Amino acid sequence: MNFRILSIGLFLLLALSFNAKAQVDCVGNVPSDFFIPNVITPNNDAKNDEFKVVSANLTKLHVEIFDRWGVKVYTMDGVNSIWDGTAYGSVQCSGTYYYSVEYSTSCTPSLVLKTGGYFTLLRSN
Repeated sequence: MNFRILSIGLFLLLALSFNAKAQVDCVGNVPSDFFIPNVITPNNDAKNDEFKVVSANLTKLHVEIFDRWGVKVYTMDGVNSIWDGTAYGSVQCSGTYYYSVEYSTSCTPSLVLKTGGYFTLLRSN
């Protein structure tokens, strides 16, 4: 038997079977597979080369990236958007950057959720 929860709330599932299975796709309003990197190393080695928000449940995504002085260096729109560490045609320096994320998920399609945080851009000298 499958259940789909379409509203926000606290739910209790009581299973009266030893063969019961439960799968949680979203915990609270955050998809269980939601990933935002804390370090990127854009050196073209195919490892951590770009900043991207990853989740199979994203339906909308808007990201703004700011440098350490609060200057917006990049804006991304769309669930497959990436930032490669460049802005305005220039390679950005190593350092700490702030991101602001607004998103919707298949679990909460009518809500725009927000989060933010910091990540480090590392470049070899």
